[in-house]
Amino acid sequence: MPPATPIAEPTTTTQQAPERDHEEDVNCEDDEDVIIRRQPETHVYWNARNQIVIRQENWPDDDHFVVFSLDTIPRLIARLKEMADYT
Repeated sequence: MPPATPIAEPTTTTQQAPERDHEEDVNCEDDEDVIIRRQPETHVYWNARNQIVIRQENWPDDDHFVVFSLDTIPRLIARLKEMADYT
């Protein structure tokens, strides 16, 4: 196998990141540095009917399932992209 070819040369910056004391009391509800809140474990897989299944853990209750037929996936992805661009 040939060695990997870098896509671009690494760059350096002279700008310093702002310092933050992570030992300080932080209100996690208002912390702008938190970009992903806790969320249940999520699985994506094919079922026996050739459908995509998204299962999200809902412990201690039953998990939640969402099932998509293969022919609906392009429309689903397009809509999710629209929604992501809207925000």
